[in-house]
Amino acid sequence: MRLVFLLICSLLARAYYAQQFVDVLKLSYRLSPNNEMLEHEGETVDINDYMVNIFLPFEQADKTYIFAGANYFSSSIGDFDVYSLSLYGGFSGHIQRESVGGWQYTTLLIPKISLDGGKIVSKDAQIGAYTLFRKKKSEKFKWKVGAYMNTERFGFLLVPIIGLEWQANESYKVDITAPMSASVRKTLNDKMMLGLQFTGRRYSYNISRSAEYLEVGDNTVNLYTDIYLTGKVVLNLQVGHSILRNYGIYNDGDDVIISFGPVDLQDDRPSPRNELSQGWNFRGGLFYRLAAN
Repeated sequence: MRLVFLLICSLLARAYYAQQFVDVLKLSYRLSPNNEMLEHEGETVDINDYMVNIFLPFEQADKTYIFAGANYFSSSIGDFDVYSLSLYGGFSGHIQRESVGGWQYTTLLIPKISLDGGKIVSKDAQIGAYTLFRKKKSEKFKWKVGAYMNTERFGFLLVPIIGLEWQANESYKVDITAPMSASVRKTLNDKMMLGLQFTGRRYSYNISRSAEYLEVGDNTVNLYTDIYLTGKVVLNLQVGHSILRNYGIYNDGDDVIISFGPVDLQDDRPSPRNELSQGWNFRGGLFYRLAAN
C-alpha cells in the first residue's frame, strides 16, 4: 500500500491526537538511488520524490475543529515523471467527551488528480474519503478504528484501519495505524526526537498518452530524527529501505474488483511492466510545527 494520500491520512490522524504538535507546512525530498529495472538487466534508475503539504486546522467555539489543506507530490522515475495534487477538507469532534471515555472522530474528503503531466482528462480524477474514531482507555492508551477509501485507477481501494496509541513514559511513544503506518519514537530532549517507522501506501497515476496507468506500492522502514532548528522549524531526516515495493504499468481495463490495501479481490491482471527492485531511501524535510495543546 505513505503519497499519495495514505501518507496524508496517517499524518492527519496523528496531527492532533497522537502527538502534541501539528505540522502546518511540510516540505520534503526523497531519493531512492540505483534501482534495478527487472525487465532490463543492468539498467538502473533513480527515484526522486518532492512533496509540499499544507494543513490548516480551525478551532471552533465548541472545541471541534475544521480542517483544510492541500498536498502536491511529484515523482521522477528515471526520465518518467508523474504528479498528483490533492485537496482535503473535513472536521473532527466528540461523540462524547473524551474525559469521560467517549469517542473522538475525524472525517476528511479528499479529491485528487494524478497524472503523467499531459492534458488533464477525466481519468486523472480520483475521490477519496477517510474516517477515524478514537477511544481513550487511559491517560496513556487509546484505541482507534476507521477506514480509508479511494477511486484508484486499478479499482476501488477500501482500507480498514485499526490501531493504538501508547505513551509508555515521558520519552517513548508507540503509534500504530495498521496497515498504513507504525512507529516508535523517543524524545531525547526539547530539541531532538529519534524514531523507527513503517509506512505503507498504494496509489496510482493515469498515463493518458498511452492508455495505461502506473500503480505504486510503496512500503518502507525508516530510521528518522526530528531536530528543532528553532522553536517552530523542524529538520526531518530519514534513512531506510523498501519492503515489497512495487512500481508497475498496466493497460486501461486491467483492474481489480476491490482492493483492501495489500489484498485484492479477483486480481486477474497480467504481470505489470517496468517493475523495479527494492532499494534504499534517503529523505530530508523542513516542517513548520505548532503546539497542538
